[in-house]
Amino acid sequence: GGGGGGGFARLGQRYLRNLHVAEYFPELAAEMRLPTFVGPNYLQNEARTPNIPAAWRCWYELFIMGAASAGFPFFHQDSCHVHALSIQLEGRKRFLVAHPDARDHLYCTTTTRSRLPLDMLVRRWKRQQGAAAAAAGAEAKADADADAEVEAADARFPDLENVRLLSVELQADEMLFIPSDWWHTACHAATFDRIAGRESPAAVEEGALEAPSVTLQASFVDETLLDAFNGAWQDLENIRKLQAVGAGAVMS
Repeated sequence: GGGGGGGFARLGQRYLRNLHVAEYFPELAAEMRLPTFVGPNYLQNEARTPNIPAAWRCWYELFIMGAASAGFPFFHQDSCHVHALSIQLEGRKRFLVAHPDARDHLYCTTTTRSRLPLDMLVRRWKRQQGAAAAAAGAEAKADADADAEVEAADARFPDLENVRLLSVELQADEMLFIPSDWWHTACHAATFDRIAGRESPAAVEEGALEAPSVTLQASFVDETLLDAFNGAWQDLENIRKLQAVGAGAVMS
């Protein structure tokens, strides 16, 4: 369509997420395999993980985000205690992760989802980095984002200061393993750089957008997760059955 540069800029704001490869590229999905170091994936064993959705037997998803996109919409744990392996195909992507025990400090709206926005998490990570640098004797730098409005917003969630956030940047051909129940969210690395007030190492010409981030995520269950996964899946099925007979809505 029309729009010229404006249309291109809007394209850079798009985020296509959780696109099941089996739905869009079924022949390719049928040939995909996890790296051998992962070991057996029990989602492909019908005897050990019965009655799950067919799409979960081959649980590969694409995440495609422009350099001006807002990133994944919430800090979360993945469904039913699965492990996740994120494989970066193109561009740069930045993850924020936290230990499962952080739940009590994350202002959760459900058992697996926090209501803290990405920019607040990035600022917490930045303060954490600044504190670490100060402890090591480095000179603290003024925070350009620390205006009154930002400070007031962050002050609404004081428990976040008790969370240790880890940050990892993936580039093409790199991968990140996120263990079961670890909290995480992600955005284009250029988005993270902007929020953190850092100069992007992948600077492009003025007015141009950095290349999009393309990530393949594999979700899987190893032997250590079998009981937790099957229990969570059964709970989810029971809730859906109750919902089907009018027992009330469920927040996923």
